[in-house]
Amino acid sequence: MGLSQREFASLIGKPQSTIARIENGSMNASTKILSEIAQATNQRLTIQFSPAF
Repeated sequence: MGLSQREFASLIGKPQSTIARIENGSMNASTKILSEIAQATNQRLTIQFSPAF
């Protein structure tokens, strides 16, 4: 998308620090945040469970 962390955070209504923590692995994105990202970027969030073989 070519956005800075600050621009992306503003797009989804979260602080820039949240985006930084998700990117550096110190925080996992919750389904709520993933849903907000999907909505802000006009995407559909799909969570699929598959059998583990």
